[in-house]
Amino acid sequence: MYGVRNVNVFKLKPDNKISELSAFSFVPKCNINSNKNITTNIIGKFQYLKEITHPNLCQYINITKNRKDRLFVVSEYFENSLESHLKECKKITNISRIRKLTFQILSALMFINSHGIINRNLSLKNILLDFNNNVKLDNWGFYDFTNKGKDVQFPIGNPEFYAPEIIKHHKCNLKADTWALGIILIYIYIGHLPFNVDSNLFLEELFEAILSIKKVNNENDSHLTGKKQFCGDLLSFFEDELKEENEDIKIFKDFVLTCLEPDSKKRPTPSDLLCHEFVKELNENSNEGDEVLSPIFKKDFLFSEMVKDIIDNENENSIEKSISNITRYKNIIADEDFNDLELEKLQPRVIFYLWKLAGGDLEYEFIKQELISLPSIYRVKNASQVYYTLNDNQVVNAVDINNSFQQVSDPENLYQEKKILLSIDYLISQFNEYKKFNKKQDYLIDMLNSNNNNYFISKNGISQEKEMTFNEFMKNNNNDVIDFWNSSESIKNNEYISKYDEINKVIDNNDKQSNKEGEIKANVELSYNSSVLDKDIVFQYGRIKLFDRLLNQFPSSWNEFIQEAKIHISPYLRGKIWAAILGVTGDSKVIYNSLCEKCDLIYNDSNINNSNLELERQLEADIPRCHQYNDLLSSDIGHNKLKRVIKCWNIAESGNLVYWQGLDSVCAPFVALNFNEEEIAFSCLLKFIKNYMYGLFKIDNSYYIRSYLIAMSHIISYHDPELGSYLKKINLTPDIYAIPWFMTMFTHVFPLDKIYMIWDKILIGKPSLPLFIGSAIVIQLRSEILNGDFDESVLLLTELSAINIDKCLEKAQLLLRMSPKSIVPDFLNIIDSTKISNDNLDDIVITEDLDTLHSDELAPRIKIEDFKKMYNKSLILDVRNESLLTQSEDNGYIVISPSGSFLQGHIKNSISIPYYENDILPTSLINYIKILNKDYQYVVVVGEEERAIKLAEQLITECIQRVSYLNENNINKETFESWEEPDIWCCKKPESEKFYIDDNSDDAKSLDIARNLSPISPRSFNSDHPFENTQTFIIYKCQ
Repeated sequence: MYGVRNVNVFKLKPDNKISELSAFSFVPKCNINSNKNITTNIIGKFQYLKEITHPNLCQYINITKNRKDRLFVVSEYFENSLESHLKECKKITNISRIRKLTFQILSALMFINSHGIINRNLSLKNILLDFNNNVKLDNWGFYDFTNKGKDVQFPIGNPEFYAPEIIKHHKCNLKADTWALGIILIYIYIGHLPFNVDSNLFLEELFEAILSIKKVNNENDSHLTGKKQFCGDLLSFFEDELKEENEDIKIFKDFVLTCLEPDSKKRPTPSDLLCHEFVKELNENSNEGDEVLSPIFKKDFLFSEMVKDIIDNENENSIEKSISNITRYKNIIADEDFNDLELEKLQPRVIFYLWKLAGGDLEYEFIKQELISLPSIYRVKNASQVYYTLNDNQVVNAVDINNSFQQVSDPENLYQEKKILLSIDYLISQFNEYKKFNKKQDYLIDMLNSNNNNYFISKNGISQEKEMTFNEFMKNNNNDVIDFWNSSESIKNNEYISKYDEINKVIDNNDKQSNKEGEIKANVELSYNSSVLDKDIVFQYGRIKLFDRLLNQFPSSWNEFIQEAKIHISPYLRGKIWAAILGVTGDSKVIYNSLCEKCDLIYNDSNINNSNLELERQLEADIPRCHQYNDLLSSDIGHNKLKRVIKCWNIAESGNLVYWQGLDSVCAPFVALNFNEEEIAFSCLLKFIKNYMYGLFKIDNSYYIRSYLIAMSHIISYHDPELGSYLKKINLTPDIYAIPWFMTMFTHVFPLDKIYMIWDKILIGKPSLPLFIGSAIVIQLRSEILNGDFDESVLLLTELSAINIDKCLEKAQLLLRMSPKSIVPDFLNIIDSTKISNDNLDDIVITEDLDTLHSDELAPRIKIEDFKKMYNKSLILDVRNESLLTQSEDNGYIVISPSGSFLQGHIKNSISIPYYENDILPTSLINYIKILNKDYQYVVVVGEEERAIKLAEQLITECIQRVSYLNENNINKETFESWEEPDIWCCKKPESEKFYIDDNSDDAKSLDIARNLSPISPRSFNSDHPFENTQTFIIYKCQ
């Protein structure tokens, strides 16, 4: 899909000037009698034009709207136009120059015609000239993306160049541009409009003149006729041809005569005119032939040209020689790379992106220049008077200028034809300032050095989890808590081996920084939130430049690509980066087109089956509600794209997966990011659901959705026991509020801008990360939930507008690292290991047993692999004590004796916990466990399942953190034989320990802790309320 290509570099101007941008503004028609939003439909149609590029077209950049639905269109800009040129030189009579202009205009028209676009907006003002006097058509496609002018209340196109059919029938096709070109050529040759009309009756006489033109075809020649009082100059232009001796001029005038065919059926198209003798030679010899005929033409390589040269060179020795040329592209902004920190090398679209980051505001620019509130400069006098003549099938002579219903209300504010030049002075100053003050530093490192943010300070100042940032955890996890997900496994793609591997090895060897700098850079995503990075101009320039190189080298750059994506994904290239992460390949378009053909056959068949008919009805109901605040997705084109992609997905996954409500929301981000490349959106959706939403779209998805909900409940209880136990107390379980979270991967509850941030992390994270994101959302609302009731909490968890996504994502990553893998559903861990080993997900087998989910348990179960990691930092409570806890007296002490099972063998350093009535331990003993737990990070309960689960739940209810149950019923010596640490299974007699608990004191503490190796002989006696007073206990603990 990617290969060696450029994504963001623009051809350097001869004078090394930065690309200039301009904008115009207009107001769409307000259709109060229709449910359709005309503004969003215009925005949707415009997107296609953004992808059309040609050497003789001004590139469209963007379209935005303000709160009043005024639209602002941004495009590439060139200062000179044919109109301004004629003001200086009066006319152009050099036939060679006219021929070049004509050919370039025809080339551009033919190219947009091949994309189904009728220009109908050709005029002197819209024919711009670049620095080499090459044609750049401006405002092309305006007629097309406004639904042939029906969606605006002003005429499109200059009436001076209207073809007869526009005036007479109010309709036109691509041949209308042929007529306009003929009039323009006469205009530039004679220096003025070839119609003699009264300025006071300009339009009426102009249209009368155009409609009077007829073509007479004789055996020997053809000529035009018309009303001489209006068409005298035009007729004289052709009459002079008979006296002309210059052959080039004769051919030129014959070309113009060919253009001015009043009968549109006989008039040639722009493509036909390229075969005319006047431009035929240029067309045949032009180096741009391939570009004209191809919708995708070659682009200049600047950031990536050196990498391309290396690939093309088969000489292995040359690889080594060229390494020095590309080494500097390894870093985001390397020391020697500051001369490349220049805007001159960027495409206009990238310039505009950075301009917005620098605070650019289109509406403000128009207001500042008083162009929105002031009357616009109209091309033609009294244009507003004839609007309905040209758009509502009225007859010219029937126009009643005094009829208020036929006049446009305040037309001056509907279309601001005058373009403004976007000032990029501030953007330039930002680049210059960075180069001045940061010339010797890597930008990431410089930014990190000034960072002192901590995102985990809760609103009420209280948090169950120890306050730390993800970066602090990564640096200090060996001292406190365990990183359960840290392993030596690295992301590796053995499938991709090419010459790039050798190149990257040399780059890595030549480009190593100090260990300190490398560590800081590796943790940038942990220390600085995405919303800040997204708005930094120079940083985004560096990320665009870096990912341009990585995408051009993809897939051989896979390892570095993933590492950089973990640091930060540039919003400008997000769609392409996501597709690369998901592994979208070059055959996606072929596959998608094939599925579209099947889709058309299925849904156009009168005998459509019930399942497909039901899907059609469901989509009709769901899609109009899908992210309707988004201008692209709410347009008719957006709706159609969503439907088409989902239908193709349904065909591709037929028999495996089905459409569940919410799939439209999952599809939405991919369509929005790849609006003009449906095949990429489809491929991304296909792979995303398979890799990151496994099982959720099966016909029976109960096992998978229940796994998500139960695991999230366990995560919350494990890290925030107070919150977890409270949620259980008020019966607010995740199935009440969290099903839409996971069935749509949060797209149903967050707007797209927040979804982009969330999915950036999901795509490069573990498959289980969504569980921790959901948990982090709940924990971020802990203060409000703990102070509210059931109804208030439900409302909080369904309306998430106040959630800080940056804090949520960092908290989620922290929770993931601090959570045993066993907490996560088994199938997600299987998917994770499958992805690491590059195995096929289709080959994995999942046992879908709902009884294994333990939905009624508050504490999570862990496996022996996780217990091995946390053993040295765990308080281990062994409940294998069959004897009933009673009060025993020995010299005034309360003695808790171990049972036979514990004495026969137990885990080293564990404590024997006796059986108590209803499996509820007394408060005194719970307090003692709290005291002991201060020296540990984890509490693990082992032993008989039912009793262990109850004890773990009681400890969570008492707000003890990180409590889990070791899910091993038959623990014995063999369980620990593979452990490196010796004697984990202990058969020695435990030692006794004295402790003192005052139940009525908040500062209850252990006193007189001493080891007593001599056995104590307990003597039992009965009591109604044992252990509830101030007592001194003796308990047996393995040492």
